[in-house]
Amino acid sequence: SVGAAYLLRAVADGTSEDAGMRWLGWLSPLEWSPYVRPYAGERWWVLALPIALAAGLIGFAFALEARRDHGAGLRPARPGPEHAAPALGSASALARRLDRGTAIWTLVGMGLFALVMGSMSNVFDSIAEDPTLADRFRRMGAGATDLTDAFYVAMIGILVVLFALIGISLVERLRREEESGRGELLLAGATSRSRVLSAFVLPALIVPIGVLILSGLLMALPAALRGDPQQLARIGGGAAAQAPGIALIVGLAVAVHGLAPRLRLLPWLVTGWSLVVNWIGAVLGFPQRVLDATPFAYLPRPPAEPMDWVPVVVESLLALGLLAAGWWGYARRDVT
Repeated sequence: SVGAAYLLRAVADGTSEDAGMRWLGWLSPLEWSPYVRPYAGERWWVLALPIALAAGLIGFAFALEARRDHGAGLRPARPGPEHAAPALGSASALARRLDRGTAIWTLVGMGLFALVMGSMSNVFDSIAEDPTLADRFRRMGAGATDLTDAFYVAMIGILVVLFALIGISLVERLRREEESGRGELLLAGATSRSRVLSAFVLPALIVPIGVLILSGLLMALPAALRGDPQQLARIGGGAAAQAPGIALIVGLAVAVHGLAPRLRLLPWLVTGWSLVVNWIGAVLGFPQRVLDATPFAYLPRPPAEPMDWVPVVVESLLALGLLAAGWWGYARRDVT
């Protein structure tokens, strides 16, 4: 609910007056405070909205409390099925089932976020009026002269690191299966270690990379609907150019899991550092050698930069090497 309120507020604040979307701000409690307009044509009646909402929710809570038993939910717990569905008869099916919730919520949440970011058309004009803020955005956007391109590149630079974290978490699911003892059960039958590993690694690659490219397309969609369809290829391609960085991080997580499970924090630390650098490194004026100390620093950042396939190919090969090393280690180490 808080996320939905922020989303509505972002849409209302990020669109122009003639876009017809400002009314969505009234649906977000987070927007009511600015709507009071203190010292600028006060509208004191707006303060009645949060009071009325709080009173209604409190009354609703008391009504629900009166209908349920203490220590129980509103609906009784249902027993699970006696037998697993036939569709869960393989390691890949189990991994898909475990990853389904993460994939759906990542797709929906980050897709909506990207769409909202792309719809903030009037932000660029206001940024251009402030030279200091415009310079900061250009730094975050790989030095793009066009503020719109700088904004897109900066957002993609942050999103790609967040999606890399999701990839690590999906790889970590295999570790949790091992620690719970279920991993040993998976390998007790005819399922090979290669099939088990690939069942968990493939979603860790497909989900974040797929959502990254989709986010780039959704960010460009508002511009395409306004008559600039070329932005779909420009921004979507710029997002796709960052995919080897995700593959490299996931490959590192797999290599650590297969060769040195005790170092499982290493991928998190590398990705966390990348998030700090991509988010505020250029704005705070970090030295160039510090800015270059991330897996994403060497990848091209279209449309702010021309496409360069050399780092894309190199990082893709490095990712394949790490994945192979992780597979080799996982096939030989004790998983109990």
